[in-house]
Amino acid sequence: MTEQELADRIRPHIAVDDSGQDDDTIILMNTGGNLAKHRLSSPSLHRQIGKGRMRTPDGTRIPGWDPVQLAFQNALTEKTGMCVLEHDYHRSGHPDLAALARSARGA
Repeated sequence: MTEQELADRIRPHIAVDDSGQDDDTIILMNTGGNLAKHRLSSPSLHRQIGKGRMRTPDGTRIPGWDPVQLAFQNALTEKTGMCVLEHDYHRSGHPDLAALARSARGA
């Protein structure tokens, strides 16, 4: 399975927070088969994914952080129309830097 195909399987389980609270979440299953909602910024989640201990709700193993990041980028763009860098600048209150990121991606 390609990274994009894996990201496409992960994408439906990501919720992008547009409240400005940076509370983006993902629903994943651990090795015990328990589903839980996790904050994407959680260091514990990053470690568990890095160790290959997390799966999508349909049981697809997540081999590392890259497909999760790609799925998040796709979800963020779909919901906000902004790339990750542009959205980070927007969230932190830097409209000039957000405009620069938008310009750099050709929008």
